[in-house]
Parts: sequence; structure tokens; C-alpha cells
Amino acid sequence: MPNRILVMGAGGIGGICTAYLLDTGQDVRAFSTNPAIAAAVAASGFRLAGEGARPVAGLIDSTLPEGPFDYVIRSEEHTS
Repeated sequence: MPNRILVMGAGGIGGICTAYLLDTGQDVRAFSTNPAIAAAVAASGFRLAGEGARPVAGLIDSTLPEGPFDYVIRSEEHTS
């Protein structure tokens, strides 16, 4: 059974983490409050770069998904 994973923040780092986890068959939910990122992923998917670069289908939740989750990865932008 795949792990259920929540990625908080789906920008540069969170998006790559989400793409690789989805590609390995994990049950991944990505969360972001950035509508531009959500729209880009909805239109083109997440992107795996490097050798074998390709899009990975997925969506970004704009409201916090309901748990429980086995793991939570935090990759939000820090602002002060």
C-alpha cells in the first residue's frame, strides 16, 4: 500500500518532490495558496527535469486536504 503524503507548498522544491513521489506511485496531495502555480500544474502537470524529463499528471489543492497522512513535507516560502 502506498504512503499517503501531503506536500505543503508546491513551488520549485515542493513541486519537484510531488512529481517524483507521484512518479513512484505514492498517494500524494500537494497544497498551495498560490493560484498561478495551481493553474500551471492544472494546465501542464508537474515537471520532472533532467534525463528523462517529462510532465507528471497531478493537481494542487487550494484548501488543506483532510488527513490523516503518513508523512507531511513542508516546503513553504519563508517571508518575514
